[in-house]
Amino acid sequence: MTSTAAMAATSNKVAVSDLHFQKTQNGLQNIEGLGQNTSGKTLGNIIVKFNLLKNDVVIGQAVDMASNIEPGQKFTINAIYNSIQLQPDSFKLTEVLATEK
Repeated sequence: MTSTAAMAATSNKVAVSDLHFQKTQNGLQNIEGLGQNTSGKTLGNIIVKFNLLKNDVVIGQAVDMASNIEPGQKFTINAIYNSIQLQPDSFKLTEVLATEK
């Protein structure tokens, strides 16, 4: 699920792509994708935030974090949430925070 919302939330230091729901080995669900440091500097911390939606209503959030990502380096996004209690039908990337090291 790549969307306009994903493009809008991508920071000028991090590009985000290939976001989608993925079932885990234990049958739960999370949000997976790829990020890439586009800043030209090592990023100490990157935080990627999502709103979980059901019928366009926010029912929860999911967050993932990466650290010490070098210039041009890619990293996986794996935002885990309680998919037993929360059963979203979509998500929206809401924020990408990145701090330089």
